[in-house]
Amino acid sequence: MKIRQKIELTSAGSLLAMGLVVLTVCLIGLRTSIYSQNKDMVRKDMFLAQQLVDEELSRLADIAETMSNNSDFVQALQRRDLAALKAILKVLVSGTSVNIVTITDTDGIVLARGHSDQSGDKISTETMLNAIAGKKTRGLEAGSVAGYALRASVPVTSAGRVIGSVTTGNDTLSTHALVDKLKGVLEAECTVFFGNTRFSTTILNPQGARIVGTTLDNKVILDKIFEKEETFVGENVIQNKKYTTAYSPLKSPNGTVNGILFLGFAQDAMNALIKRQMIVNSILIVFIMVIMVLLIQRIIFGIVKPIDYTTALLKHIADGDLTIRSNVKSKDEIGEMAKSLNGTATQLNNSIKEVVAISSLMAADAQKLSSISQTISDDAKELDRGAQTQQATLNATSNNFNHLIQSIAEQSELTNKSEVVSRKALEQTSNCRGKMNESVSAMQEILNSSEQIGKITIVISQIAKQTNLLSLNAAIEAAKAGQFGRGFAVVADEIRKLAERSAGAAQEITKLIKESNEKTQTGSKTISELDSLLDSIENEVRMCSDIATKNSTSLRSEVQEGQQAIRNMNYTFDEIHRNLDHSIGSLTDSINETNHMINELSQSADSLQKLTSRFKI
Repeated sequence: MKIRQKIELTSAGSLLAMGLVVLTVCLIGLRTSIYSQNKDMVRKDMFLAQQLVDEELSRLADIAETMSNNSDFVQALQRRDLAALKAILKVLVSGTSVNIVTITDTDGIVLARGHSDQSGDKISTETMLNAIAGKKTRGLEAGSVAGYALRASVPVTSAGRVIGSVTTGNDTLSTHALVDKLKGVLEAECTVFFGNTRFSTTILNPQGARIVGTTLDNKVILDKIFEKEETFVGENVIQNKKYTTAYSPLKSPNGTVNGILFLGFAQDAMNALIKRQMIVNSILIVFIMVIMVLLIQRIIFGIVKPIDYTTALLKHIADGDLTIRSNVKSKDEIGEMAKSLNGTATQLNNSIKEVVAISSLMAADAQKLSSISQTISDDAKELDRGAQTQQATLNATSNNFNHLIQSIAEQSELTNKSEVVSRKALEQTSNCRGKMNESVSAMQEILNSSEQIGKITIVISQIAKQTNLLSLNAAIEAAKAGQFGRGFAVVADEIRKLAERSAGAAQEITKLIKESNEKTQTGSKTISELDSLLDSIENEVRMCSDIATKNSTSLRSEVQEGQQAIRNMNYTFDEIHRNLDHSIGSLTDSINETNHMINELSQSADSLQKLTSRFKI
């Protein structure tokens, strides 16, 4: 999977998870907020409902106060003129919204009722008792005729003395007018409880009837209202329907809680609102996510495109194309990476060019070394052939010396024979002198060959020095090549060592040739001495054979010395030959090793050229 796909999948997963989290948080927050707002609203509506109830009670109290201040009413009460009182009450009831009016004397005897013809009975309501006690009171309480209602009562005085009471009220609870009014104003279900029993309500049962007479059994709410005398706000289920509710205490004229005012908002509407808001929030979140996706796509494109360019650059470099460069110019980490890659490609290109140049030089040096090695090999072969020629000459000289010694011995033995033998001896001596001259010539040739070999060793030394210089140059070039020239450095070092060994071998050959020359000169000296000796012998033979006889013993001693000298000469020649064979063999081995190193050097140069040929520079 490419990095772009990974980033896109990661971003999509993150966006989806974030969207779900945001949506969940929004829904929870929305639900909490709506419930909180709903509770705040029901609290405010309950406050308004309480104000409406208080205003109604104040209005009733004002009407009762107005009646108590009416002189006709006061006089009729003093006279106990029941007809006049009923007439006044009828006018009051017909002209106002007050439809409950009760007039009593100071004993609590009902003198007249505006809402009923019943009179003469005794009542003991709190409002009436407070009024005949001289107190103005108002509140909700139950009556014997109208039942639970809003009531206000004031004392009726005359000359500073209480003569009775007037109580006003209305039947808005029993007729459900108050709860219907509150529902119309506040758009909430409304109920008035007398105790814990629904006395007036707007809530209907499935049959469409008001659920009056039913009770509130929630102990938490009842304790809150009747024990703590506080308003309860919360959720409650009524008729299998969930409401956000507020329950507030209703008090009697004496301030005791005797009822409950209820407001409730059905959560169906709230749930519908939450649902609508959920849809709106979902659409908004989806819209935001689409915008974020487009933004992330742009960001991903800005990140992945330089990475693609950089990947293409690396691929071209891997394929050997060192001429391509990245065109990413951003100032972030990817731009720095592209800049570094461009620098690396440039350095690699320059390094490959240097390696190509070095490999070409290596190939050329290998060819030169091969030519030099071939020349040394040819010289070594020529030296070997010269050594073989010297060996043959030395063998011939040795044989001649042997023949000479044998002739001298024979002459020594035959000196006493005859003059003919002496002449023959002289002839043999002359022959021997000729052979000795030939031996001198052969030795001179050996000296000449030795000088030639010395010249060859000088050439070999010069070649070794040149090879050493070439190996040093090769080592320097290999060091410049760094990692690529390490193998060539090893080859150059081996060539240097070979050159040093060749120089050592050449010096050894020079030393051996010097020793051979010295020994050859010694042999030549010996031959010269032998020539003098032969001259003496010849003179002696000529003078007198007797003298030859007398000197025969001495001649035999000289013969023995001559034989010993021949053996020494043969030994010296053998040593020279062995040393030459050894030197030539060592030189041949060195040349072969040099050729092997040169082949390896040539192969390394070919490998470098093949390796660098795949690069485009």
